[in-house]
Amino acid sequence: MNSAAGAVIASSIMLSSTILVLAGLFWFTTERARDRGAAARSAAAERDGLRAELAEVRERVAAIQRLLEDAVDERP
Repeated sequence: MNSAAGAVIASSIMLSSTILVLAGLFWFTTERARDRGAAARSAAAERDGLRAELAEVRERVAAIQRLLEDAVDERP
């Protein structure tokens, strides 16, 4: 009975250790996924900001082109 009790204790310790390792791995992967999600959201926000700035620059370039075309057309 003593060896059986020792085997039960050893197996329960091994099972507990395995569960702790699995819980740690789950926590680690969840944190990494959360970090990647935050990084992706940050990159998307930066990309949207750059697109807005690019649209503004395009509008200004178009306005300058119109002014230059008008100036060329008005030359004698």
